[in-house]
Amino acid sequence: GNFFEQTVGMIDAMAKDISILRTFGPSADSMKEFAKRVGLERASKLDVDAAPGKRTNLDKMKREVVVFDDEYRIHARHVPATDGNWAVNTFATVRTLAVNALLGGVFIPSLYGDMANAKVAARMFNLPEAKVFGSYWDEFVPSPEKTAEAVRGGVVFENAISLAFSRQRYFGALDGPHWARRLSDITYRMGLAAHHTQVARNSQGKMFMGVLADHAGKQFDELPFAAALVEQGITAAEWDAFRAIPLHEVRGATFLRPIDMWNGAADDIGRKTAEKFSNLMQIYIRTAVPDVTLRARRAMGAAVDPNSASGQLFRTVGSLMSFPVSIYFNQLRRIAETPGVRNKAVLAARYFAWMTLGGMMITQTKALVAGKNFYSPFDEDQPLGLNWDFYGRSVINGGSLGILGDLIFNNININNSQYRSGNPTVEYLKSAHKLTIDNLIDAMQGRPTDAGKDALDFARANVPNLWYTKLLFDRALGDELMQQTDPAGYKMKKKYLQEHEEGMWWEPD
Repeated sequence: GNFFEQTVGMIDAMAKDISILRTFGPSADSMKEFAKRVGLERASKLDVDAAPGKRTNLDKMKREVVVFDDEYRIHARHVPATDGNWAVNTFATVRTLAVNALLGGVFIPSLYGDMANAKVAARMFNLPEAKVFGSYWDEFVPSPEKTAEAVRGGVVFENAISLAFSRQRYFGALDGPHWARRLSDITYRMGLAAHHTQVARNSQGKMFMGVLADHAGKQFDELPFAAALVEQGITAAEWDAFRAIPLHEVRGATFLRPIDMWNGAADDIGRKTAEKFSNLMQIYIRTAVPDVTLRARRAMGAAVDPNSASGQLFRTVGSLMSFPVSIYFNQLRRIAETPGVRNKAVLAARYFAWMTLGGMMITQTKALVAGKNFYSPFDEDQPLGLNWDFYGRSVINGGSLGILGDLIFNNININNSQYRSGNPTVEYLKSAHKLTIDNLIDAMQGRPTDAGKDALDFARANVPNLWYTKLLFDRALGDELMQQTDPAGYKMKKKYLQEHEEGMWWEPD
């Protein structure tokens, strides 16, 4: 890679090495093995004391050890690289290009989906006063001051690394030549998806520190989010020590920042307390803005050797699954593990409602960028006078049920419903096969070819179509090319739009 990529790589490697040393000590590998043996021994003793038929602790611990080993391999970069393997790099390039083509419009579902998700996260942590929408729009217009505030406040302490991994929210594991990865990064940035991801993280982190400041005058037992503190092992004494630090003020707003406690700590005890609050803030950010954690990356096969057939199969199947897998680990599992059936039901209902509401905004905005009229929520000819097609699209586009579809069919509900169900790499190879081999066979057998039509279909399916240029390309360029290369198909398209769409404000000629 270039100088920037080398620098980020060195920062990434040093950060991982420091975190391993800080957790496991100077003999990290030995301590890691010792911790596993202690855990297995403890599990076996629990089984000895358990009643017959309930001695499952050792088996559970063995399964967790396997997961832990894979996560450690990913984090410590013990997974082999693909450098020099031309066959793997070729396939990885195809996969990267295929996935990249689908993400030109992912900013729209990312925006509304993350806003809806953040509202649910605020309820999960019992922060009803969290101003999700206001804090986001305050941060949306970029400025060096706002970025500096996020970095200095400890919100973006992993900024250089997060920039490299932010696009993995949808791509999955990235390997192959650096030019292909750079192309995906360019598309992700041009479509504003990368900007949105970082802005959402910044806004949620600052908002969280603002909520901490608002409650600085309260005792531990009076805090609505006390359960979240207990989950991180934070005691009442540590809360008192944390809220005693001076508040940080920015343009009239006050923040209670973990980094200020760290900087002012007189001993290691104060720094460890600051780390607990910093970890809590990062967990909240990852819950509000779904991020690809080690557990999610491991579930998608990131620990499997990418130079093997199984490694490439895992990465291909996992394309576009980072988002639903992250939702499962960060949101759905948290809901499932919430104590009490009533609490589970309430959080699940809120999640479904907010994500469906976000889906309504996604559905209408996608219609707008495609040149279609807005969907009417009402239809007198349908049951209850409601337009059930609109609400069905909203449920899918918002992810309330679309997440299951992405996990099962990998059909990019999050981006654009015009794409067919199926893996993007497979669809890419199919369109390439039709363009090349099928047309070559037709030519050799004296049959007319569809080279023009297939070339246009290949370009449409595999060239990034940014959401703010989509309508211009479809109407001003795409339709014209389709009339020239596939006049019969163009007539069928016009007829379909006239019969099945509610109307368009920029219709095909």
